Amino acid sequence: MTERMNRFVPVIVLLILVCLVSACLPAEPEPTPTPTPTPTPGEMQKDFTLQTVEGESFTLGDHLGRPIVVSFFRPGCRPCQRQIAPLNAIYAEYQDTQNLLVLGVGAGTPAVIAAYVDNNDITYPVVVDSAWVASNLYGVSAIPRTFFINWQGEIVRSPLGFLSEAELESYLAMIW
Repeated sequence: MTERMNRFVPVIVLLILVCLVSACLPAEPEPTPTPTPTPTPGEMQKDFTLQTVEGESFTLGDHLGRPIVVSFFRPGCRPCQRQIAPLNAIYAEYQDTQNLLVLGVGAGTPAVIAAYVDNNDITYPVVVDSAWVASNLYGVSAIPRTFFINWQGEIVRSPLGFLSEAELESYLAMIW
């Protein structure tokens, strides 16, 4: 009887190995992530019209012909709040000498965005994107997200996350 069982041992071991290997394989292939419709470098800027915190209409396309930095943010986002000082600095330094436009696009209600601008001493223009019009148009799914647009309206770079003043300066050199 043991001799007969010895013949089945390799078969049993093989079956166990097959079961173990098949358990490690995924049942279905993993889905391919859906690409975000974020504009890629070289793509032209996408135009939008929103209200400023002062209640005036602002159309991005009206400012073509100058370098533009568009920074998407939301109140309560710590990296967004840290981004304010470097953006204020480059705006102060280059708004007159290089005709630079820095534009903040705030996701929230007009009252919340206006209070955020006042409480954080933002010196550059800010528009309110309460219906996510510009955010959706630019494929913004995480913040802070900054778009660097050259004087021809071409998106040159669109990094995600906090950018120091030195990093902002390096991206600005690409849009002058």
